[in-house]
Amino acid sequence: MVRTDIPTVNSKLRVKGRPALEAFKRFEIGDLVRHIVDPRVLGPLRTKHVKRFSEDIYRIKDIDGFSFILEDFTGNEAPRTYRHYELRKV
Repeated sequence: MVRTDIPTVNSKLRVKGRPALEAFKRFEIGDLVRHIVDPRVLGPLRTKHVKRFSEDIYRIKDIDGFSFILEDFTGNEAPRTYRHYELRKV
């Protein structure tokens, strides 16, 4: 990569990342959400290209970088953190 290409690459990345940042900003601490369920857990209920979300409702407890820490209504944290595209507001 030639050094003169760096500003062009940076501007293209900024334009490409803008929709993701806007989607990320839609979620705030305290929002009620469902998280995506791993297709391997669903087994025979799994269908291709269809996102399945949890039946349980979680609350966004904290934001860690670009990931969200969730907790259920009993105060237990979800087993992992989730990105904005893995969540759906209730």
